[in-house]
This record gives sequence, structure tokens and C-alpha cells, in this order.
Amino acid sequence: MKKSLLVILAALLLLLCSCSDSTEEPEETTMSPEELAKIDEWQARAEPFMDMFEYVAFPDHVEIEAFIDPAMDNWYEYINTQGKSAVKELVVPAYIDGLPVSVIREGTFGEYYHGASLRSRGECLVKVELPPTVTEIGDYAFKRCLRLAYIEFSDNVREIGEGAFYKCEKLRRLKIPDGITEIKENTFYQCISLSELIIPDSVTAIGAHAFYGTRELVDVVLPPNLTTIADFYSIPTGFMQSLKGLECGDFYCAGKDNSIALRCYSTQKHVTVPAGIETVVMWFENNDIVETITIPGSVRRVINHIDGKPNLKKVVFEEGVEELRSCWFNAVPNLTEVYFPESIRSSVMSVWETMSEMKYGTDFNEALTFYVKKGSYMDEYFRENNYKERGANIVYY
Repeated sequence: MKKSLLVILAALLLLLCSCSDSTEEPEETTMSPEELAKIDEWQARAEPFMDMFEYVAFPDHVEIEAFIDPAMDNWYEYINTQGKSAVKELVVPAYIDGLPVSVIREGTFGEYYHGASLRSRGECLVKVELPPTVTEIGDYAFKRCLRLAYIEFSDNVREIGEGAFYKCEKLRRLKIPDGITEIKENTFYQCISLSELIIPDSVTAIGAHAFYGTRELVDVVLPPNLTTIADFYSIPTGFMQSLKGLECGDFYCAGKDNSIALRCYSTQKHVTVPAGIETVVMWFENNDIVETITIPGSVRRVINHIDGKPNLKKVVFEEGVEELRSCWFNAVPNLTEVYFPESIRSSVMSVWETMSEMKYGTDFNEALTFYVKKGSYMDEYFRENNYKERGANIVYY
């Protein structure tokens, strides 16, 4: 009996060992000959630049933290040769020390101090090619690369950091990879030459000032799943200026379930935002004839910028509106009534005063009256900012 039991236990032990070996043994992964050839070709093109990077090596990958162009690092030689020997077209290696390059860290090609001078590591770069191994581009990675016209990377990139292309003034075109869900704050800030941009349907949010100053960016299609816009400058400037053919009455609707409405031109004096809209971005030209605007309670967020001198006289935010962001009415001489509901919980209105100072030399236009609910958020907002003491007309209703 004991012998039989020992045989059974030995058999079970052997079975467990064999199962353990089969589950723990890693699957062999190999590249195809075509993939190996592409990597070899890439590495050969990157060979002249291999020693131009400071990086951090991890057990399974490499993160590049600084680009060092020898011609730029020798400041006096760089000045004397007027930057002629500096690198203008760069191929970033796919592998360093046998490990894949997967992260371009914060500020890798961006600003840094050379002695007392603030410079950009990539100030001479015209073209940069990132390898298919890169999955993340860090915050302000290419900040103020003023000559950078072309940057190429694969759809393997899953994150593009805040301000990644901040003031890349020569950048002309870019395709944001599929899978990116957010265009972050300042991403394309002052990319004044950007004229071609493909935004994937995966993008659901655009951060503050993401497209500030992108006046050449006109033919861009906003993604259908877009649900969050941080402020007025989250929309390309050129795109706003191009909205002459309106698709949703007086509004151009974009985003999932038409959740976002953008207004540009109108032939109507009285405009009401249609039902089903959650965010409204309003923008007016000098020739606008709108006299009254009504924002119904179905709208949760209003991002407003009224420029020039339209004939606007009255704005009504109905009960249900919760947030006013960048709610600016600049130089609007005919504006006399603005109604605020009790439901508002957040407001940014700092330019109201500036408008009146420019036009009338005092804090507030005497003809303009703010109507608020006593004890509401807007009532407290006006009190905290001393609106009444500075001459604002405030009426409780």
C-alpha cells in the first residue's frame, strides 16, 4: 500500500513539474526577415547620431532625456560657423545598447540653459524621424524647435505630452496616431505654419490653448467622439474662421451625439442654442448682426469669445447652465443685459472689466446691467471681485 502511494505521489509530482515547465517557459518571439531588414536599415541611418543622446536604460527599454548636437554644444564654434555644421535632419535610433528606445522624455529637444542663455536643443533641426519603437512623447519634448518643419512617428505612439510641439513655428503637417484620446494643453501652441492635421476618432478631449495661434489650420475635421473642450483656444483658430457654411441651423455641431456646437456666422438677430447640446463655443465676427443670444438649461458649459463690435444687446443664460469659461465680451458697446442663473457653479470672466476700460475709461459700461439671483454663485463672484464698488450695475431678480 505504501509503495503504491509513493508511486502515485511521484506521478503527480512529475505531472505538476511538467505543467509548471510548460506554463513558465516564455513563448519564443521572432521578427520576420522583413521586420529585421527594416530595423537594420533604420539603425544604419541612425548610426551617425548614436552618440548624440543622453538616456536612461531600464531592463527592457531606453528613455532618451536629452539631444546633444556637438556643433551646438560648442557655442563659439556654432556662432562662428553660423550653425552650418549643426544637425538639421535627425534619425533617432530604434535600439541603444540592445534595448528598444520607447520614450522621448520631457524637454528632450526643448529649452535648456547654456550658461546664462536660454536655448533649444533642437533649434537647428528641420526634420526628425522617431523610430517605431517609441510609444511616448513627453511634455514639451520639442518646445521652441523653431525650424522644425517635419516630424515623423508611427501609430505605436500612445501618448503625446502637454506642450509637446509648443511654438514649433515651421511645423507644417502631422498625423496624430490612432489610440490617442487627448490632445493636451498647449500641444500645438503657436504652431503658426501648421496647415495639415489628421485627428483620429479616438480623441475625446482637447486641452486649454491646444491650438492657440494655429491660423493656417483650416481644413481639420473634429473627431466625432469629442466631448471635452477646455477653452476657446482648444479649437484651431483657422478652423473657427472657416465656419461659414453652417450645418446645424446657426451652429456647426461636432462631437459625440452633436454634444458640442460652434457658432461663427448668422443671418438671424435672435439666436437660441438647439436642444441636445452640452457645450457651446461661440465666436462672432465684426459683421455679425445677432442682437440676442439665449443659452438653454440643457447646455452645461459655455465657452464664449465675442470679438469686434457686433450689435449684441442681450445674453440670457437659463437655469441649468453650470460653467462659463473664457466668457469674454470684448468691446461690445451695445450690450446692456446679461442674465445669470442660480445653477452656475464656475466662471471665468476676467476680461469683462478690460473691455469696459478700453471703451469707456472706467471699469464698467454704465449701460450694462448684470442680473443675478441673490446668494447665488455669481452673486458671490461679483462680491469677491468688487464689481459693485467698481461701478458695475447689478440687479437681483
